[in-house]
Amino acid sequence: MYSFIDVEEVDFDTVVKMLRMAYSFEAWDQMTEISDSLHKRVQSVYENTLNPLRAVPVPNLERPLVYYYGYTLLMKGLALKKLKKFSEAKDCILQYANLSWFEELDKAGEQEVKEYRFRSRAELFGIELLSGNTRVLGDYILFLQQHPQELLPGMLNILESANAHNMDIHVTLHMFLQSIWNLPPHILTQPDIIGSMYFHSFLDELLQYIMNKEEHGTAVDIILKILDVLKQVENLKVFKKTVAAFEMMREQATEAQISKFRSILISYLKEDMHSDDELVLAKTKVSSSASAC
Repeated sequence: MYSFIDVEEVDFDTVVKMLRMAYSFEAWDQMTEISDSLHKRVQSVYENTLNPLRAVPVPNLERPLVYYYGYTLLMKGLALKKLKKFSEAKDCILQYANLSWFEELDKAGEQEVKEYRFRSRAELFGIELLSGNTRVLGDYILFLQQHPQELLPGMLNILESANAHNMDIHVTLHMFLQSIWNLPPHILTQPDIIGSMYFHSFLDELLQYIMNKEEHGTAVDIILKILDVLKQVENLKVFKKTVAAFEMMREQATEAQISKFRSILISYLKEDMHSDDELVLAKTKVSSSASAC
């Protein structure tokens, strides 16, 4: 993905953006390599700042240095989690769980340390659950109730674990599902790459879970809800899977559910036709303007 770029020559903030892009492309191995590279550079800058004999200029940074130190570990941990290297991912999480040893922290730096401490708690719950330690589920649910901003990535972890380890999370799912549907549209369609991928992955894992575990009527209702929500987030891959899932369960669907399915698809068609009409109108205006000249 970035094989033609010498990451060592790129500034820290651009490398942070590269890591986010690597996440969006699911380039997990490359994420670990870029994270390691940036981590070494951050470590070198940090050591230079502690040594008054080294007159090495500190690079221009948008955030405190401790942010980049923690971020390299956070992103590497996320990549290792996706690669199912849970033990190694946990090691990364534990490293950024307490960065208070970082010297010369200003107020902004102390806030970053606090943020990473909180993030480590959320990530550790996910790693334990994905590793098969279902005993943490109760504490994880309590954590999500206390920190609703973690609900989306938290439920993604829970669904992934349920699908991987054949867990029954019916009660947990229905405890939180309506809260996720009620999230503001800007949360579901946020421009942040990682945030939007959480929701797309959540829908994908939810679809897999309900097809295997939920009672048919409930499963069809959730499928219809996913189709409705997809009009906001536009994910063709999940859309295709969801339509296929409905067709697989059509015989168990009620007439009302089939009618709703048809209505949702018609609304998609109307939106596409409206978009096409707007495109034709725009081209016509451009053509008319050119002729007038």
